[in-house]
Amino acid sequence: MKTPLRALEPALQHYGVTASAASEVYSGFNLHFRLTTPDGDKHLIIFRPQAGKPPRDFQFDLWQHILAQGFTLLPQPVKTVGGQDYAGTPLGTVALTEWVPGESGSLHEDWSGPMICKAASVLADLHGAARHFRPDPAEADRLAPLYLPADAWVDRVDQMVADFGDRTAADAELMDAVRYRVEETLARFDAAAYESALAAGTTVVHGDYRPGNLVINDSEIAAVIDLDAAFWESRVYDLAYAAFQFGGKEGVYPQPGARPGAYFVRSYCRRWPLTEAEQTLLPFFLRQVVLKRLLVGRDAEPRLALLDQLDRGLEDALVRAAA
Repeated sequence: MKTPLRALEPALQHYGVTASAASEVYSGFNLHFRLTTPDGDKHLIIFRPQAGKPPRDFQFDLWQHILAQGFTLLPQPVKTVGGQDYAGTPLGTVALTEWVPGESGSLHEDWSGPMICKAASVLADLHGAARHFRPDPAEADRLAPLYLPADAWVDRVDQMVADFGDRTAADAELMDAVRYRVEETLARFDAAAYESALAAGTTVVHGDYRPGNLVINDSEIAAVIDLDAAFWESRVYDLAYAAFQFGGKEGVYPQPGARPGAYFVRSYCRRWPLTEAEQTLLPFFLRQVVLKRLLVGRDAEPRLALLDQLDRGLEDALVRAAA
């Protein structure tokens, strides 16, 4: 969809860019535009404000760190006139990158075994590049529930359950089901294993690794996009989340079977095996990634159904795949 250039002028000025055309691409929470410029096509991202997200500095520092490690599948930022990689404008925080040809992974039709293997390997390599990026975590009081690390989430989940009930006016049956699922998830959390996992693996994650945040060109992964959801956490979180997202249907909903998700986990672990502590945490994260979204009011019934599916063998299959 074409966009009037005058609407983007506050962002273009920060980069000293002259564009002859702009079109909106990659629909989602943030706004993405393809710009036609004398120096070739560029990708302009406008990050919409969202309360409770980790600081922008943290996310852009992570972006630069990963690029500096030789990971080539993040878009290359174009610096502002002042030398920054991003800028605050009247439109919001903006970033300009080189354009990566291809289509959104959510439009790609073939997510069979070979493509799942490629996506899993890319995630392992992304984690490897982020392994030594270890900033101090943001203060938990300033983070929305989706961006809380596991230990802080465990401490606060009872209040989240109460807030969920107040916000959704859930009936007693639904609240009982949610409380039961929270209790069984907490029983799977091992604080010592979590501390060990952070030390051995990563302390930051992509946060939303799924087909829609990949650019596919000629059946190859051309780029990983949208570090906007990155936050302080063990890499096991990303692995659990991606196992659902690539498990047959994008979105954390009941899956047709365990095979695609297990294949993703197995392919990832061949690239970078989980430690014993990380394997211990996988059952916790498989449930927590579902509950995190349920408790902010996103599709409670389908997510409870997915937790039921974990009980019926999906969890065992994914855990075996990681061994």
